[in-house]
Amino acid sequence: MSVAEQIEELRLELRRRSFIGGRVFFAHNQSALDCTIRDISSSGARIEFTHPFVGPSELILQIGTGDNVRDRVPCTVQWTKGKQVGHECMKNAAAEA
Repeated sequence: MSVAEQIEELRLELRRRSFIGGRVFFAHNQSALDCTIRDISSSGARIEFTHPFVGPSELILQIGTGDNVRDRVPCTVQWTKGKQVGHECMKNAAAEA
């Protein structure tokens, strides 16, 4: 079984592929980075940055940008792989994205 298959089995539910603009906020909302939400579920998201992510383990994920902001969800980083980061969301609002 591949690592990707093992990770998939650990998830509480399947994620839906997406291509949603977003932002992550950290340092008491003093710092922000643009990102792309690549897949999402009510319990988490996989996001991608333009550069490898180096940041805190807890942050706020804003789903949508500009006039299309859908929600701001507290998240915890579960894994990083270069420019991609997997998050566990602390409330179920992400599923409605």
